[in-house]
Amino acid sequence: MNVVHSDDCLLHNPEYETLSGTRVPYLESPKRYAHIRKALSTPVNDDRGEFVKLFNFVEGDKTLSVGDHILSVHSRAYMTYVENAYDEWIQDGGDRDAVIPDTFLHHKLKHFKGDVDVSALRPIAKAGDFDLSTPITADTYKSAISAVRVALTASQILARESREAQETVTGRPLGVFALCRPPGHHAGVAICGGYCFFNNVAIAARFLQTEERFQPLSKATLKIAILDIDYHHGNGNYTGAEDEQGEGEGYGYNLNIPLPRVSTGDEEYYSALLNALKKITEYDPFYVIVSLGVDTYKDDPICEFNLTKNGYLRIGQAIATLKRPTLFVMEGGYHLPTIGANVREILQSFMKQPHVK
Repeated sequence: MNVVHSDDCLLHNPEYETLSGTRVPYLESPKRYAHIRKALSTPVNDDRGEFVKLFNFVEGDKTLSVGDHILSVHSRAYMTYVENAYDEWIQDGGDRDAVIPDTFLHHKLKHFKGDVDVSALRPIAKAGDFDLSTPITADTYKSAISAVRVALTASQILARESREAQETVTGRPLGVFALCRPPGHHAGVAICGGYCFFNNVAIAARFLQTEERFQPLSKATLKIAILDIDYHHGNGNYTGAEDEQGEGEGYGYNLNIPLPRVSTGDEEYYSALLNALKKITEYDPFYVIVSLGVDTYKDDPICEFNLTKNGYLRIGQAIATLKRPTLFVMEGGYHLPTIGANVREILQSFMKQPHVK
């Protein structure tokens, strides 16, 4: 499996964030990326007793222009904000560590009128966050752009492989992993939060839908399903209540399966996943894009599920049963000792390969 990455994704490195009123070291740190890459670089012992590498590392295409693709999902004002926020913040006297808002526009403010022209506001009032986990440093924009570039490069590779597979029978599952950082599934049209700045998955989906060269040979209409297996629902892509099924022409295409905290383990999660996969099969997409989060792990520091390594093996196997070209895009997961092994377990089991002994 190809793994697309970029060392520029490491540049975003805030020192701290605020959780439950407490200043803590930034959990979405570059160490996550390093642990995942190390785990995927580890050779495995195959059936013949030989050590082989299962993952091929590919640099994100730095020549790929991503601006228009970002604008297919996000507003121009928001993209400009993320690009210029740090410099404007410093010029206005803000702390040099990062843009961290201490004032939020609230709908109950007396003169709140909904949408406002943020370009006219002072930097401290522009901050487009819904929480305190997205500090913007001098390097955040470069990392966020690189994450998008990684997702789009991975999309290109998957599209090429899927077209080749239609012309020749390969007998292997088609999958590509985009090792994106920062993650993206919490980023909305004009708002950041939950460690996310640009919505890598949504941008990749639009990219595959609109580029004619990526259209499948055998289908008149390209359909894509997004499967989010992260602990948190991807509010940047869809609404999250159980009864929210989409709106307008999209009604009926949004499925949310809320699960209880603490009591959700491997079996409960797997049962819900099978329900989601059944719906995806009925929809019959050409591509599947997986928001790959492993913050469902039992020891994750900020989440409250109880999945184990074996649970991730089963998740990868189950996704493979869809038999669709699949783009895996990295989202959450903050338990550093196991994040690499858990990601590897999903990807390896998807490929139906032997596991590290």
